[in-house]
Amino acid sequence: MAQLIKTCLMLALGAFLLTMNQSAYAQTGRIAGVVTDETGDPLPGANVVLEGTTTGAATDIDGRFEIGGVAPGTYTVQATFLGFEPRAIEDVAVTGGQTTPLDIEMEMSTISLGEAVVVGYGVQRRRDVTGSVTTVDPVRLDESATTNFAQALQGAAPSLQVTPNSAGAEGNDLSIVVRGRNSITASNSPLIVLDGERRIRAVNDATCQVFGYERADLIAQSAKLLAGGDEAAGARLRAICSEQGVRDEEMTLFTRDGAPVEVSVSTSQVDDEGGATVGTVLIARDIRERKAADRALRDSEERFRALIQNISDVIVVVNADMSVRFVSASV
Repeated sequence: MAQLIKTCLMLALGAFLLTMNQSAYAQTGRIAGVVTDETGDPLPGANVVLEGTTTGAATDIDGRFEIGGVAPGTYTVQATFLGFEPRAIEDVAVTGGQTTPLDIEMEMSTISLGEAVVVGYGVQRRRDVTGSVTTVDPVRLDESATTNFAQALQGAAPSLQVTPNSAGAEGNDLSIVVRGRNSITASNSPLIVLDGERRIRAVNDATCQVFGYERADLIAQSAKLLAGGDEAAGARLRAICSEQGVRDEEMTLFTRDGAPVEVSVSTSQVDDEGGATVGTVLIARDIRERKAADRALRDSEERFRALIQNISDVIVVVNADMSVRFVSASV
């Protein structure tokens, strides 16, 4: 009889836990679908976000996307892709525990050649490019005495270095380096590239390590994601990104798990040829160890000062020239 009661209790407990799990799962829903062009071809790399939030996803090679963890409610879903008109789908209803299907068809837009720039990681609108764009006059290349295209580039553009490797060995004769040998991935401090809308376009490994995010979780998200929901930190970060050349501004950002990270932020704004700001490069140097050392030093100084002020012995500190620097209160 006792064994039967125990079995019944275990079954009841299991049913209760299963109900709780289903209830927790039902609290959020998903939006999933495919982004295509007018002919039905998929658009890989399109951004799909919930309007007014940082929640979104990028489409895969088949144009598919999935946005998870969406609270029940009605949303406006925005889709953007270079060369296509932005598309907003209103009144998209999300139910807890269910997936809302949403296929988005986008129409091609006409942009002038000057509005598009081919970069090393795709094609972007000129206002979203966060690096310098330099043009080399083909006439200058034609006038060059060398027949090697890479050698002809030497001195043709600012900060472009063309150097020989391995004494001109076959297949490894030239190295082309832009703006020295530094790179976004080489920095030991978090380095974040923002576009003109303050969305994250690129991060280095240090950013992922310090803040605990995967790179894919940061790309195309608003920079205020690093403020961790702290309104004051978000407003301060937004102000810093709007100013010209911020240097060593100390503030607190937050990891993915909500842990505070004390950083010293420096920014450099990137302008186009017309002087309009098209992006921001932000470096957030982790200063937690320095701050901890400063606090430890202050604590030590306070303890030493309390000891000196309350000691009954006479203490006199003199300089090298025998001038008195400090005398204890007991004198």
